[in-house]
Amino acid sequence: MIKTVADMVNGRLEEIQETEIYYIYENHSVEVAAKYLVEHRMRAVGVFDHQERLCGVVSHSDIVDQVVAPDKIPRVTKVAEIMTKNMLLVTASASIIECRRLMRTFNLYHLIAVRDSVKEMFIEGKKDSNCSFYGLDETIPKHAINKSIITRDHFLGLISEKDLRKAELEKALEEIARLNEERQHLLNFISS
Repeated sequence: MIKTVADMVNGRLEEIQETEIYYIYENHSVEVAAKYLVEHRMRAVGVFDHQERLCGVVSHSDIVDQVVAPDKIPRVTKVAEIMTKNMLLVTASASIIECRRLMRTFNLYHLIAVRDSVKEMFIEGKKDSNCSFYGLDETIPKHAINKSIITRDHFLGLISEKDLRKAELEKALEEIARLNEERQHLLNFISS
């Protein structure tokens, strides 16, 4: 059953290292980013700087709103110019319920999933104003963490609204199956 970010990202926390993580670089053109999103059938992707640090997210909406609509040239416009820089992070062990609450509270379509080890770095006091951090099973008071500590090694990917809907549906179907099994046991008990 899908209960946490780790479950959504890859099914089992131990296997996350083997998962292909999708990302692009801030110096890529918007044209490259758009092709990458289409090729991988994604709505958004994490963006890293030349030092392999997480610096934002770019989505279809960013491309349409900031490049296509104002008639900019995708081939020359850089991802860094249009990416969303304010990011909300959740750790691998954050629950899907917490992710849903965060998305609703902050009107977000994506959350950035990071390894649980980021929490320890946060506790050590490294801070930055571009990343709000929520983690594990309880919400940590809204603080900032240093985006320079979020490297590709910490990054697990993005959690989307669609991911949450799929996880919630799977959870509901499992509950229905469990209740049907319980009902069948009761019927068998009554008939015997």
